[in-house]
Amino acid sequence: MKIKLAHNSKPGNHLSLLASLIESSEESILCSGWIKPEGIRALRPSIEKALGKSAKISIISNKAHTIGSSAKIIGRLTNVFHLMANKTHGTIHSKIYYFQTGASYNAIIGSANITKGGLSSSDELSVHLSGLVGDEIQKEIRVYLDEMQSNLRTQL
Repeated sequence: MKIKLAHNSKPGNHLSLLASLIESSEESILCSGWIKPEGIRALRPSIEKALGKSAKISIISNKAHTIGSSAKIIGRLTNVFHLMANKTHGTIHSKIYYFQTGASYNAIIGSANITKGGLSSSDELSVHLSGLVGDEIQKEIRVYLDEMQSNLRTQL
Protein backbone atom coordinates (compact mmCIF):
# COMPACT_ATOMS: atom_id res chain seq x y z
CA MET A 1 0.00 0.00 0.00
CA LYS A 2 1.19 3.52 -0.81
CA ILE A 3 0.37 6.58 1.30
CA LYS A 4 0.58 10.19 0.09
CA LEU A 5 -0.89 13.49 1.22
CA ALA A 6 -3.35 15.58 -0.77
CA HIS A 7 -4.01 19.22 -0.04
CA ASN A 8 -5.29 22.36 -1.69
CA SER A 9 -2.17 24.46 -1.16
CA LYS A 10 -0.52 23.24 -4.34
CA PRO A 11 -1.48 22.41 -7.91
CA GLY A 12 -3.11 19.02 -7.94
CA ASN A 13 -5.71 19.97 -5.35
CA HIS A 14 -8.58 17.73 -4.23
CA LEU A 15 -10.65 18.64 -7.29
CA SER A 16 -8.04 17.51 -9.81
CA LEU A 17 -7.23 14.38 -7.79
CA LEU A 18 -10.86 13.31 -7.36
CA ALA A 19 -11.73 14.16 -10.96
CA SER A 20 -8.90 12.02 -12.34
CA LEU A 21 -9.75 9.09 -10.05
CA ILE A 22 -13.47 9.25 -10.93
CA GLU A 23 -12.65 9.24 -14.65
CA SER A 24 -10.25 6.30 -14.41
CA SER A 25 -12.21 4.04 -12.03
CA GLU A 26 -14.78 1.32 -12.59
CA GLU A 27 -16.40 2.15 -9.25
CA SER A 28 -16.48 5.38 -7.25
CA ILE A 29 -18.04 6.01 -3.86
CA LEU A 30 -18.07 9.68 -2.87
CA CYS A 31 -18.96 10.22 0.79
CA SER A 32 -19.18 13.85 1.87
CA GLY A 33 -21.34 15.21 4.67
CA TRP A 34 -21.72 18.52 2.86
CA ILE A 35 -22.38 18.97 -0.86
CA LYS A 36 -22.87 22.37 -2.43
CA PRO A 37 -23.88 23.02 -6.05
CA GLU A 38 -20.49 24.47 -7.02
CA GLY A 39 -18.73 21.36 -5.76
CA ILE A 40 -20.91 18.83 -7.58
CA ARG A 41 -20.84 20.96 -10.74
CA ALA A 42 -17.04 20.89 -10.63
CA LEU A 43 -17.04 17.07 -10.49
CA ARG A 44 -19.91 16.59 -12.94
CA PRO A 45 -17.80 16.41 -16.16
CA SER A 46 -15.65 13.65 -14.65
CA ILE A 47 -18.71 11.78 -13.38
CA GLU A 48 -20.32 11.98 -16.82
CA LYS A 49 -17.12 10.76 -18.49
CA ALA A 50 -16.95 7.79 -16.09
CA LEU A 51 -20.63 6.98 -16.63
CA GLY A 52 -19.95 6.95 -20.37
CA LYS A 53 -17.55 4.07 -19.65
CA SER A 54 -20.24 2.26 -17.58
CA ALA A 55 -18.67 3.08 -14.22
CA LYS A 56 -20.66 2.52 -11.05
CA ILE A 57 -20.95 5.72 -8.99
CA SER A 58 -22.53 6.23 -5.57
CA ILE A 59 -22.73 9.46 -3.59
CA ILE A 60 -23.43 9.60 0.14
CA SER A 61 -24.33 12.84 1.94
CA ASN A 62 -26.49 14.35 4.68
CA LYS A 63 -29.94 15.38 3.52
CA ALA A 64 -29.72 18.53 5.66
CA HIS A 65 -26.32 19.43 4.20
CA THR A 66 -26.97 18.66 0.55
CA ILE A 67 -27.42 22.34 -0.14
CA GLY A 68 -29.52 24.17 -2.75
CA SER A 69 -29.79 22.44 -6.10
CA SER A 70 -27.13 19.80 -5.30
CA ALA A 71 -29.61 16.90 -5.06
CA LYS A 72 -31.25 17.96 -8.34
CA ILE A 73 -27.88 18.13 -10.09
CA ILE A 74 -27.01 14.66 -8.82
CA GLY A 75 -30.49 13.41 -9.74
CA ARG A 76 -29.89 14.42 -13.37
CA LEU A 77 -26.82 12.19 -13.52
CA THR A 78 -28.28 8.99 -14.92
CA ASN A 79 -27.19 5.85 -13.07
CA VAL A 80 -25.65 7.68 -10.10
CA PHE A 81 -26.99 6.26 -6.84
CA HIS A 82 -27.41 9.03 -4.22
CA LEU A 83 -28.04 8.16 -0.59
CA MET A 84 -28.79 10.93 1.89
CA ALA A 85 -28.74 10.44 5.65
CA ASN A 86 -31.71 11.86 7.47
CA LYS A 87 -32.14 12.48 11.20
CA THR A 88 -32.81 8.81 11.99
CA HIS A 89 -29.37 7.83 10.68
CA GLY A 90 -27.49 10.64 12.36
CA THR A 91 -25.08 13.10 10.82
CA ILE A 92 -22.43 11.89 8.40
CA HIS A 93 -19.18 13.69 9.04
CA SER A 94 -16.93 11.36 7.02
CA LYS A 95 -15.16 12.61 3.94
CA ILE A 96 -14.04 9.47 2.20
CA TYR A 97 -13.70 8.93 -1.52
CA TYR A 98 -13.17 5.36 -2.67
CA PHE A 99 -12.21 4.20 -6.16
CA GLN A 100 -11.72 0.71 -7.52
CA THR A 101 -10.57 -0.64 -10.87
CA GLY A 102 -9.86 -4.32 -11.24
CA ALA A 103 -7.58 -5.43 -8.42
CA SER A 104 -6.50 -1.88 -7.45
CA TYR A 105 -8.06 0.75 -5.21
CA ASN A 106 -7.51 4.35 -4.15
CA ALA A 107 -9.03 6.04 -1.12
CA ILE A 108 -8.92 9.70 -0.16
CA ILE A 109 -9.73 10.25 3.52
CA GLY A 110 -9.57 13.69 5.07
CA SER A 111 -11.34 16.97 5.56
CA ALA A 112 -12.51 17.97 2.06
CA ASN A 113 -16.26 18.10 1.42
CA ILE A 114 -17.79 18.36 -2.06
CA THR A 115 -17.90 22.14 -1.98
CA LYS A 116 -15.91 24.72 -3.91
CA GLY A 117 -13.78 25.42 -0.85
CA GLY A 118 -13.36 21.77 0.05
CA LEU A 119 -12.24 20.82 -3.43
CA SER A 120 -9.96 23.71 -4.24
CA SER A 121 -9.65 26.82 -2.10
CA SER A 122 -9.98 25.96 1.61
CA ASP A 123 -7.09 24.63 3.65
CA GLU A 124 -7.88 20.90 3.41
CA LEU A 125 -5.67 17.89 4.04
CA SER A 126 -6.32 14.26 3.16
CA VAL A 127 -4.47 10.98 3.13
CA HIS A 128 -4.36 9.27 -0.28
CA LEU A 129 -4.09 5.52 0.04
CA SER A 130 -3.58 3.18 -2.88
CA GLY A 131 -3.07 -0.53 -3.04
CA LEU A 132 -4.54 -3.88 -3.96
CA VAL A 133 -8.08 -4.96 -3.27
CA GLY A 134 -7.99 -7.36 -0.34
CA ASP A 135 -5.32 -5.62 1.72
CA GLU A 136 -6.30 -4.96 5.33
CA ILE A 137 -7.05 -1.23 4.99
CA GLN A 138 -9.07 -1.72 1.79
CA LYS A 139 -11.20 -4.35 3.52
CA GLU A 140 -11.86 -2.03 6.49
CA ILE A 141 -12.74 0.90 4.24
CA ARG A 142 -15.03 -1.24 2.14
CA VAL A 143 -16.83 -2.71 5.19
CA TYR A 144 -17.34 0.82 6.55
CA LEU A 145 -18.78 2.14 3.28
CA ASP A 146 -20.89 -0.97 2.60
CA GLU A 147 -22.39 -0.85 6.11
CA MET A 148 -23.13 2.88 5.76
CA GLN A 149 -24.85 2.33 2.42
CA SER A 150 -26.81 -0.63 3.78
CA ASN A 151 -28.00 1.41 6.79
CA LEU A 152 -29.02 4.32 4.55
CA ARG A 153 -30.92 2.04 2.16
CA THR A 154 -33.20 1.05 5.05
CA GLN A 155 -34.42 4.68 5.09
CA LEU A 156 -35.63 4.58 1.48
